[in-house]
Amino acid sequence: MPSALSRTIAAAALLLGAALCAFTPTTRADGEEPPPTVDVAHPSAEVELPPGDLALPPAILVPPPVDGLPAPSGDEPPPPDSEDAAPPPDALAPSPEGIAPPAGGDLAPSTNQPPPAPGFLEDKGAARALYVAESKGIDVDSDSIRKDQQRILRKMNSHARDALYSGINHFTQTLDLWHDNAFLLLDNLIRTLDIRLGRPDSEYKHEISSCVLSLSGRAGGRGNDDDFEGKVRFGASIALPGLEERFHLVADNLGRDDLPGTDPMVRESDVRVGVRSSWKSFFGNRWDLGGGVRIHDMAPVGYVDLTWDWSADWAGGTLNFDPSGVWYTDDGFGENASFSWTSDRTRHTIWQLITAESVRERDSGVHLEETLRVGFPHHAKGCGWIVQASLFPHVKDEGHTFFDDIVLNVTWRDALYRRWMYYSITPQCDFAAEDGHDPKPSLRIGIVILFGRETGELL
Repeated sequence: MPSALSRTIAAAALLLGAALCAFTPTTRADGEEPPPTVDVAHPSAEVELPPGDLALPPAILVPPPVDGLPAPSGDEPPPPDSEDAAPPPDALAPSPEGIAPPAGGDLAPSTNQPPPAPGFLEDKGAARALYVAESKGIDVDSDSIRKDQQRILRKMNSHARDALYSGINHFTQTLDLWHDNAFLLLDNLIRTLDIRLGRPDSEYKHEISSCVLSLSGRAGGRGNDDDFEGKVRFGASIALPGLEERFHLVADNLGRDDLPGTDPMVRESDVRVGVRSSWKSFFGNRWDLGGGVRIHDMAPVGYVDLTWDWSADWAGGTLNFDPSGVWYTDDGFGENASFSWTSDRTRHTIWQLITAESVRERDSGVHLEETLRVGFPHHAKGCGWIVQASLFPHVKDEGHTFFDDIVLNVTWRDALYRRWMYYSITPQCDFAAEDGHDPKPSLRIGIVILFGRETGELL
């Protein structure tokens, strides 16, 4: 009896298996062959998947244990939330601009590079500007803008050889991201305004806006008894080509009326906001015409200025002559003129001679300057040693002449980090008239941060 019952059960199992095989579809809904089944008895055997199917780790292909059968070898598939879970199909998709993602589908930024900053198209303000440009019929080449922005960022974020600090860590990556976003925010916001003010049905010729921030501190020096003083200076050149070609909005407190060799710590710090336009004259020389408002003694003062910049090659160097005139609503007329010769024929040494003068209607007499600078370039543009000796005679109206100051200093300038942050250390000795021409030593330390521009030459 038991044997008959066993045979009956076995026959029923065979019939059920045959029925399941008969009703199993041989093709999928999309017409492709289904993936082959896994041999549970040999779970470690290799299985070839049809082309186009997503290759999964062997652990995921192993089915869970079946009651009454031995557990298959291999690890259980990880839960979806775990770090070892397979990446979603989207993570394996090609990245934008045809750049393949790193192995494993990990799109996170490399530990050796800062996360990429958003470009022109990712900024919401810029997207609104593009919409306004389209509605006004202004042709904006967004790809060209993006390329110029990224070109500048790549150049500024390249490592400066022998920089004071060149390590890469979380702090420096955050610093890079802050700098890049600050530059893009400035440039895109200005371009948004420029496009809104632009002429309809025109072609937009973009320019990149730039800014410089300078932080300086000094201990000792003229008029001080070992006191410490600090200065914050800035300069921004904001391009508005949509409103008018070669038209820039300028804002700074760089003391443009002072003589070129004046100590940065004693330059006037009045904030100026205005507009400036440049055009070339004969032989490549340039005229600059500007006007705006200067904040002097907490009161706004209007001004208009005109500058001519002339240069020519002479005696193995370059001659520069840049006279300028200015008129203020409170102080009247004034003029500056600077004549310099710079030579770098020896490659390892740069010589510079400067003769300058300044006259102001509010002052009596003429302020003069005679400066000799010798530069020793180190390894990169704008880096190295500078030795300076300056005399500042003052000729009074009645013909009396005396020296406002005599300055001797040595400056070391180099990259602090990347190619957008530089530092300088300047020991100096002043022999100023206000101190009875007694020697007054000082130590000045400065940091310069650049946005959208390269550093200038050493001299």
